[in-house]
Amino acid sequence: MIDEAKNWFNAEVMKVCHHGASDVTNEFMEAVNPACFVISSGDEEGHVHPRPDLLGRLGKYGRGESPVLLSTELQRSTREHEDQNLVATLKKNIAKLVKTPSEKLNALIDETITKLAKTNVSVYGAIYLKTDGERLITAFKIEEKSKLKKWFYFEYKIDDSGELTLIG
Repeated sequence: MIDEAKNWFNAEVMKVCHHGASDVTNEFMEAVNPACFVISSGDEEGHVHPRPDLLGRLGKYGRGESPVLLSTELQRSTREHEDQNLVATLKKNIAKLVKTPSEKLNALIDETITKLAKTNVSVYGAIYLKTDGERLITAFKIEEKSKLKKWFYFEYKIDDSGELTLIG
């Protein structure tokens, strides 16, 4: 049955169902047998996606020794440490406020506190993926405000067996 299903479902790239929930069957993944998986998740939902057990199964049922897993949750930008410059600015502005209060300064302090109080996840990852059947290019948005460099990318060659090999 799986061999018959491969005629219909076999694909180079598979968009993983339901943000990476684990309720996809091994048989379905075996029939699709992709070289690359894309998982869109990280919407601040109240549960864990992508599921760790699913990530393991994607590696097992993907094509080749090292299938490519692209996940917005895994690619997103995070702020690992507090921003020392924001903290210093906030302290300086609070000191000014004590001496000369103003509505503009109050608004600035409020904005800075709101920024500092946010969760450490500031921007969710963006993934761009394109294939012509011979090559697969994946690009990820650089979240820092750069005027020149907005994306970094990986290019893969798809060999005759459908396996991906990283170029360069």
